[in-house]
Amino acid sequence: MQMAKINKPTTTLFLDTRYQKKDGTFPYKLRITYRGKPQLYPTNIDMSLNDYQKLNGKKPRQKFQDIKRRAEELKYRADDIIQKMGDFTFPAFDSLFLKPKNLTTDLATLFKNYIKKLEDSGMAIGTIKLYESSINSINKFRTGCRVTDITVDWLIQYQNFMLNEQNNSVTILAIYLRNLRAVINMAIHVDKVMSKEVYPFGKYLYQIPTGNNDKQALALNQVEAIFEYKGHQPEAGDSFLTKKRKLNIGRARAFFCLSYLGNGINFKDIGLLKNNSIENNKIIYYRAKTASRRKKIQAIKIEMTTPMKRIIEKYRVKDSSPDAYLFDIFKPGMTQKQIRTTIQQFTKTTNKYLAVIAKDLNIPVFTTYAARHSFATILRNKGASTEYIQEALGHEDFETTKNYLAGFPDEMKKKWAESLINFKKAS
Repeated sequence: MQMAKINKPTTTLFLDTRYQKKDGTFPYKLRITYRGKPQLYPTNIDMSLNDYQKLNGKKPRQKFQDIKRRAEELKYRADDIIQKMGDFTFPAFDSLFLKPKNLTTDLATLFKNYIKKLEDSGMAIGTIKLYESSINSINKFRTGCRVTDITVDWLIQYQNFMLNEQNNSVTILAIYLRNLRAVINMAIHVDKVMSKEVYPFGKYLYQIPTGNNDKQALALNQVEAIFEYKGHQPEAGDSFLTKKRKLNIGRARAFFCLSYLGNGINFKDIGLLKNNSIENNKIIYYRAKTASRRKKIQAIKIEMTTPMKRIIEKYRVKDSSPDAYLFDIFKPGMTQKQIRTTIQQFTKTTNKYLAVIAKDLNIPVFTTYAARHSFATILRNKGASTEYIQEALGHEDFETTKNYLAGFPDEMKKKWAESLINFKKAS
């Protein structure tokens, strides 16, 4: 039985006489033809018709030998890439052939570069660790991957590996895949080492599964209990350490309430607020998390309520200069690394004291993150539109906001169910 012939592209160097330049030369190009479709690639070599004839003569001079060698090296590189490829497509070929020499398609290196970018932008250490865990997991699945190896089939195999062989949760899988997707987006749009036409994520391609993520949203009565909490008040006979601990518990409660009232503002952004962030009874700021990756950043404006003003007045620093930090979380002149380390420790300490409050109130243990989710979910349950919540949270897209919103409470579901039979009697 005769085997089917594999259709491989052909490569040819030629002088493109269709486009003559002002100096009378023509571009020397590489033509790749696949299934009758030609595609042209520049060699960055121009020459006249006379020089082209000398180039292809029997004994070309040294000058033309060097030009010919340069062009043929490009052709040999194209042939080598084609030979190593499985199924040929022009987008996949372009991603390998057109990449700058100082860049790489090595996935581990691209992750390393992305992590360095996160560190330079002051991203939280926890986020950076998740990116490190992501590439470690991928290397465990398949070492030496190039970004151009990531196809829909590869992603399905990785998903099976994570869930069935490694017994990881869907939530962990989703985190690692979102991190991989971010690195691939950088490879396509920033490094230009991968064609967007071979992007493996999206509708009709591979879609990242969603896990049952605990969104930490508190009920309204639980938030009310936190606001009214008066435990661990300092007393005259307290030792220095006891008094300090009680004050820290009160401070943790206050900053949690400030975050909840302030559109769920996260703790790093609270720390970065300055005196000039307050204007016309509003707090105006830009989210640190997204400011470095958006072309056009949108200011978030928070209407200041009386409880917010009380918290700010109690904990703000004495320095009233416009550029001074509002609170004593960060110090002037800190590097991004110092800011990252400081907010990590501040959040850890705050969470420790929030756990004390949760125990005293007999409610589930919650963290600083619960303020943001509670703000969003309680507003939604009170009838606010998701579009408004999206704007208040500073999210770029609708789906991110939907993921923040916890499920509807049972009493609301019961009320809606009963409304289905709350018929008006006919007159």
